[in-house]
This record gives sequence, C-alpha cells and structure tokens, in this order.
Amino acid sequence: MPATSPSSPREAARPELRALTGLRFFVAAHVVLYHFAGAALPDATPALVRNFIGHGYVGVSFFYLLSGFILTYSYAERSGDGVRLRGTSRRFFARRLARIYPLYLLAWLLAAPFVIAHRFGGGDSILTALAKLGASALVSLSLAQAWLPGANTWWNPPGWSISVEAFFYLAFPWLLPRLVPRRASLAAFVALYVAALVPPLVHLLARGGETSLAAVKYNPLCHLPVFAMGMLLARAFDSPLRAAVERHRGVFLTLGLAASLAVVARPVDALYLFIHNGLLAPAFGACLLAVATSRRASAYLASPTLVLLGEASYGVYILQAPLWLGWRRLARVASLDLAPLVDFALYFAALCAISLLAFKLLESPARRILRARMETA
Repeated sequence: MPATSPSSPREAARPELRALTGLRFFVAAHVVLYHFAGAALPDATPALVRNFIGHGYVGVSFFYLLSGFILTYSYAERSGDGVRLRGTSRRFFARRLARIYPLYLLAWLLAAPFVIAHRFGGGDSILTALAKLGASALVSLSLAQAWLPGANTWWNPPGWSISVEAFFYLAFPWLLPRLVPRRASLAAFVALYVAALVPPLVHLLARGGETSLAAVKYNPLCHLPVFAMGMLLARAFDSPLRAAVERHRGVFLTLGLAASLAVVARPVDALYLFIHNGLLAPAFGACLLAVATSRRASAYLASPTLVLLGEASYGVYILQAPLWLGWRRLARVASLDLAPLVDFALYFAALCAISLLAFKLLESPARRILRARMETA
C-alpha cells in the first residue's frame, strides 16, 4: 500500500512518524508471504507459523487504518471547535495522485503481457477477447475495480486495494471536518467498529453468494469505517490520551499483539470475512499508538535501512503479482529447479531490490514532477 505520510518537511508542518514508515515494510512483507509463501513451507512447519502467514490479508486492513491515521495527523489543523484540511483540496488530491499512480501504472504495464496472453489464450473469439481486454484495461486504469463485483481483481489483483484507497483520498477532505471532532470520541470509534462488522455479518446471516462476498470484501464503502477509525486515532494521538499511551505503551502493545495472535492462532472459517474487514482494527490501533509513541520502537523501526524499506513498501505491495509471474516465467525458461523456500526467498529479495530501485528512480522523481505540474495547473 502507498505511503500516506508526507515525504519531506516542506510538504507537512508536522514531523514524520518514521517508526510507522519502517513498520509498513513488515506489513507489506506479511501480505507477500500470504500470497506466495504458503506453498513453499515444509511439511514440518509449525501450525502457528502457517496460520500467521495464512492471515497475511489482514495487512490491507492495517494499511487502511494507518492511512486514516497518517492523513489526519499530516493534513488536519484546528479550526474553531473542529478541524479542517491543511491547504486546499486541489493540492491534497494532486499530492495523493502523484503518490500512488506512477508505480501503479508501472505495475499495470508489467502485468500487461501476462493479461494479454491469458485473454487471447482463453478460447474466446478475437473480438470478444479484445472487448474483455479493453474493459479490463479501462476499469483498472481508472481505479474503479473495487466498485465492480467480478472485476475486483482484474489485471493486477492487489490493485483493488489501491482503488479503495483512491476513494478514501476523494472522501478525506469532506470527511475530515465532519467526522473528526476537536476531541477524540470513544463512542464514535465504537460505532465505526460496529459499522465495519455489519456487512460481513449480513453476508453471513443471509448466506450470500459470490457476488455478495465480493461486494463485502472489496467495496470501498465496506472498508471506509476502518479508514475513519484511523482518523479518530490520529485525533486521540493529539489528545490527553497520548500521555496515557506513553505511560502505558507496553500494555497497549501487549494487548494489541495478544488480541491479534489469539485471532490468527487458530483459523475459524466463519471469522474470515470479519478479519478481512476490520475485526482486528482496535488491536492494530493499540499497536499503532504504542509504536508511534515509543522511543525504543523509533530507535529500531526508524533506522535508515528500515525507513528506506518502508518508503519502498508500496512497490513491494503493488509489484508483487506481476513480478511473481515474471519470476515464474524466468524459472521455466532457465529450467531452474530450486527448493520452494529458496525459490521464494530469491523472488522476495528481487522484489525488494526492484521496489527500492523503483522508489529511487521512478516513484520519487515522478511524484515531484507530477505534484509540481498538477498544483500549478
């Protein structure tokens, strides 16, 4: 997922929470493990390890919570009895689009050969294949796939979450003055938590089909409560609660990790959709606040190496699928016969290296150029 915090002092009036930047790398890596490492695990792998990797999809929910937190922390300012967006909406949208789209487009282009080959090798007529390919291209390039059940994972499957994030960016300037009060509100946080769990509950009770399942899993409105909870956490971070968290950060971190591990230790099929859509949001929130206020966490997670990896974590996330397809093609062409874990480790190392290069050579320069042009247009 894209980094949501400003990347330079000129872009924000507040200091960057660099420990959270470093933390993003581990969350992105967990998602990659979930997608591609499960089949590589030896038979003797402990069940707890398998279950932990098998719950890697929760990383997306964590990123939504973190996104709401960092955007509010970075772009909210007091206005009378409430808060408002720092700067103009135009400036905010320009910076968000410049942040997510260059690398998203690169991943789209890298996936294109595989998508085209699959579409024309599926047995459809040329006209039908062209029509499907055109629709898939249009939907994915416009970041609309999360709204369309059946099209959610078209082209580059992880891109659905960027489609959701794009909606959050559009909604943020409107939500900020209406949702975030001057003081943190526990009642509002609880209400949003309940709202996040209602769609999975309705799907479960109604025994919904594939269309209902896709709508609950991918529709941006179903994930909006978790993003909004992150916004409220940022307000709590700026309230007297911050002092309490700083005094008892060990308790917050322990409770957050314990709750998370208790849920993922033994998979329960009925909980899958609830976990996917924010069941662990309060636990993640406790961990987030503890890390953000901890000097010890900052000393480790805010190290230059981890901050750089955290800044490149968007690439790790969005490039994972096309690079995996490329890696598999390379392995077949080169007739590589590697042990599964070695194969995955080499792929992951290549993914991190390419993501770092993309961050330095494409993502950062393109962001500066696009931001300057869109803000002055």
